[in-house]
Amino acid sequence: MADANSEQAKEFNKLKHDLEEHRELILLLSSVLKWEKKFYPGVIFGVISFLFLILWFLNLSILTLVGVIGVIAVLIDYGYPIISKIIFKPENWTGAQEKAYEEVVNEILTVKMKVCGVTKYACVPKEEKTIVYYLGAAGGFIALAYVGSVIDNFLLSYLAILSVALFPGLSRHGVGKIITEKLLDQVKQIKEKTIKKN
Repeated sequence: MADANSEQAKEFNKLKHDLEEHRELILLLSSVLKWEKKFYPGVIFGVISFLFLILWFLNLSILTLVGVIGVIAVLIDYGYPIISKIIFKPENWTGAQEKAYEEVVNEILTVKMKVCGVTKYACVPKEEKTIVYYLGAAGGFIALAYVGSVIDNFLLSYLAILSVALFPGLSRHGVGKIITEKLLDQVKQIKEKTIKKN
């Protein structure tokens, strides 16, 4: 247990150090993704919709799109450190911001560990229950192929990216719990009606 905690502390410190250069931007993105202001969901929806509208209008091939995204990534990678030194002054960094930054780094580490756990869990059946693993994987990929053939790929990409971007705010504000509770109430009402009819 102590080894796991020390390993997690090492990973935390490494991740914190690696992201240090982008800490102001990370705090801003965290604030937006968690909907700390009421208009942030609209901003997320608007920005993603606008970007996809541009992509739809340009109708780029996959290779051209990858090239354009690569050029934009290189320009951001080159320009961000220069611009961040002008906009974000290190002397303006406060203790409250440091605490918030550590919380965000801890959340990123938690997500990373969950993803690693899920991938490790998904690989266990491959070693222990080979047939179940291959049948499950093949069934999942067939379902994905079917959904991809029925629904437009661009729409699927848009919905997936929008869902991923809205998920932190939805989970922080308990929307998932509210929806689940309402669905369970509906199921209870339906059960009660069927029991009364019988």
